[in-house]
Amino acid sequence: MRAVILLMVAVSLSGCASIKDRFASMSAQTNPDSSYVFKEISGADSELVAKVVTVFLSSQLPAAKTILGMNSSNTAFDSMLRDMLAQRGFGVSQSGAPGSVPVRYLVTVFQNGILVRLRYQDKEISQLYDRTDSGSLSLHARFAIREVRK
Repeated sequence: MRAVILLMVAVSLSGCASIKDRFASMSAQTNPDSSYVFKEISGADSELVAKVVTVFLSSQLPAAKTILGMNSSNTAFDSMLRDMLAQRGFGVSQSGAPGSVPVRYLVTVFQNGILVRLRYQDKEISQLYDRTDSGSLSLHARFAIREVRK
């Protein structure tokens, strides 16, 4: 009986961290002023996603003339994305800097892959990266772009 109770307590406690992450993800989805990266995203996956986001933003905005105001998620993804954008010629500042284009992102686990949602100007971009049989992320999906109301 004691072992069953200990097992139930252990399962309950392990679920708390997962629930906390889910609430943080839900909060980031409903708050357009925040950015969020799910903690289970690996460094290699973060780097790949940051590269794709950088290339996409470079195709949408003029790098030398654009300052991106980013709300930090304090993650490895955030620092990689900032560095890659700066290398492409973008100015990168904290959110709310005068004249900056606000950029927000949500990077989370979805099914067996990673879902990326990016918001800038009046656009919201989504892309799902599925995993291949080898476990790497597939880059065959295209971004879905939609206009959002302010």
